[in-house]
Amino acid sequence: MLRIIFVLVLVVFLAGCGSAIEKGDEAYKAGQYAKAVGYYTKALEDTKLKPKDKADIYLRLGKAYEGMDRLPEAIEDYRQAVDLRPDFHNAYIVMAEALDKMGMYEDEVRALNNALILDANNPHTESHLGNAYGRLGQYENAKDAFEKAVSQNPRDSQNYVNLGLVYDKMGDTGKAITYWEEALKINPVDEVALQNLGMVYNRTNRYKEAEASYIKLIALKPAVPKFHGDLGVIYYNEGKYAEAYKEFETIRVLDSNFPQLQDMLRLAKRGMEKRTGHTPEKRASKK
Repeated sequence: MLRIIFVLVLVVFLAGCGSAIEKGDEAYKAGQYAKAVGYYTKALEDTKLKPKDKADIYLRLGKAYEGMDRLPEAIEDYRQAVDLRPDFHNAYIVMAEALDKMGMYEDEVRALNNALILDANNPHTESHLGNAYGRLGQYENAKDAFEKAVSQNPRDSQNYVNLGLVYDKMGDTGKAITYWEEALKINPVDEVALQNLGMVYNRTNRYKEAEASYIKLIALKPAVPKFHGDLGVIYYNEGKYAEAYKEFETIRVLDSNFPQLQDMLRLAKRGMEKRTGHTPEKRASKK
């Protein structure tokens, strides 16, 4: 009889723990993160929890704290989760994301490398690692990580974009262009690739190609003043002053407070007058 009573008491106790987790999950889904923290903390009071189950609750608790923008507490709970369960791949990933938000890139690199020990062929994790190395200025390591990501998932244009950014930082403009062009073969409307190609083409005096990149970019995002400004600068560098003035005028419509707008308009006017003897105002008055 005593044994039956003991079993019944244990079942009731564990059921209570399960109920706290379920209530915490419901609160979390409803965006009630403080309430979720309370339920998960209560669930952790169960002294009979196995390390694996306790680690799972710490992961939930960390996510609830992250929902409240309390990142230090979230990170500490993720650390508790991986201490209890060193093979907890998902905990390393979410911890790395929280560390990234905190700017703790060295710790982020360690977390991601631990995740890769558990799952060595994960292009998403490799890409994430490459970004962390890039923020640390460790471009060789970033390059290696992105190259692995490309080899594991050659159809993801983002990995080619990232490789281009790293090579550009390393001063290898030719390889940067190659990778951005590869990205556009996979995704012709990749905005980052188009913008970076446009800037590099302009920087290396390849104005026709720079122009083509920005025309495509503006077709995608016509209401971004900076894109019109960049295209206007390219036109100006080509000596197409009227076209440059038109782009700068478009900026005036989109954002009259755009930095250096008046200087850009003045330069374009001066270029038009020097070439043709006419400014936009003179042309308008003749009409």
